[in-house]
Amino acid sequence: MRRAGQNPSRRSSLSPDAIGSKIVEPPHTRQDAWFKYYRTMSAPPELPHPPADSLSLSQVLFALSDPARREIARNLREGPLEAAACSSAGAEVPKSTKSHILKVLRESGVIRNEPNPNGRGRLLTLRRDDLEARFPGLIDPILDADLRES
Repeated sequence: MRRAGQNPSRRSSLSPDAIGSKIVEPPHTRQDAWFKYYRTMSAPPELPHPPADSLSLSQVLFALSDPARREIARNLREGPLEAAACSSAGAEVPKSTKSHILKVLRESGVIRNEPNPNGRGRLLTLRRDDLEARFPGLIDPILDADLRES
């Protein structure tokens, strides 16, 4: 039975002829191609960091008010770390939470988050000199506060 408006000479897109003539790429091949493309992408661009002379005391104190963010800043006090290796108190946190923590620290001027010159990934450093120049004697007592309380 023919429906109104249907062309009898037009074949259905699901006919055996149409399926047999089309080359359908298996889904895993497309994923492999995307993975190879993604791995060859260049390092992400520089992220914005506030200049040392515009660091705000309220933003720095807010960034260091969270124990997880203080723990990361404390870890960076000993030297730079890769973002993937940096964690707070050894706890497993979701990537989105870790990304937000690093963003708050970077935007407040506590850390610097730059492409790693020795490979892929990002290198985190504490902006100790900038913080000491802007707020002398502030960073160490804040980072050590948790250590004294325990």
